[in-house]
Amino acid sequence: MVKRLIVAALILPALAAPAPAYIDGGGWQVTLPEILSEFRTVTLVEVEKVQLARGGFRFKLGRPLKGVPDLRDLKLQIEWGEAGSPFKEVKPGRIAVHFTQSSDKKLVPSTSSAEFENLIAQRACLTFLDGTWFHTMPGVDGWQSGSVRRDFEVAFIGSSAELADAITNLLRGHEVLARCRRLKNTAETNWVRYSLDAPNNKTL
Repeated sequence: MVKRLIVAALILPALAAPAPAYIDGGGWQVTLPEILSEFRTVTLVEVEKVQLARGGFRFKLGRPLKGVPDLRDLKLQIEWGEAGSPFKEVKPGRIAVHFTQSSDKKLVPSTSSAEFENLIAQRACLTFLDGTWFHTMPGVDGWQSGSVRRDFEVAFIGSSAELADAITNLLRGHEVLARCRRLKNTAETNWVRYSLDAPNNKTL
């Protein structure tokens, strides 16, 4: 069953040249199924507190979509950069989707060393909040710090609810249709077809 995801187009300035198609290299050529496969847990989170001018977000954990994260809550410190915040306001109760690696014993092979488990726990995370992707790294103080990553809009744009719906259907083995930005003209959007059976493919 094909699930349509309807999203509004946003205007995006010209961006830099493409990077390799893997998470650590950027979102230019990565697909949504690859993102889903890269991260061991995907969780719905709800905005609890926000200081938009300072880029501070605190979320409470909601329903897991994949795996179970080893987090009690989620705190993000986002550097907006010269472009400033993409949001006019963010009210408590707004839903986001958080992707993370996890050192949960159920998700890490029994042969893993303590060093490997620590490495997994320190891997970069992604959070998607209604059209905006955050790329963050965990810190020793319990906060994750990072920045807005608009290159991941080439993989998916839309609302948090639409992304959660797409992830649910992909994990059930369905194909999904998703809206994303065109790689060669990011001011335009197009529909692509995704499937976990062919995670590297982005069929127009």
